[in-house]
Amino acid sequence: MFPHLGLKASTDPQQVNERLQYHPDVFEFYTDRQDVTDSGLIHLTKMIRLVQDQGIQHIIIHHHALWQISQ
Repeated sequence: MFPHLGLKASTDPQQVNERLQYHPDVFEFYTDRQDVTDSGLIHLTKMIRLVQDQGIQHIIIHHHALWQISQ
């Protein structure tokens, strides 16, 4: 079994296209606050479809959780 190439990018189209040139087996989107707004989710969906159109079936969406401790 060969190791799988996985790459991570934001939802910036330039960054996504730069990563796609390496033909990863796994693609991870590192999302931020903007990506979970109404317009951000539409954009994220478009970027996911772009990656899927390149034949990549394994897509991970990573959204960093922020914790705030109240005092």
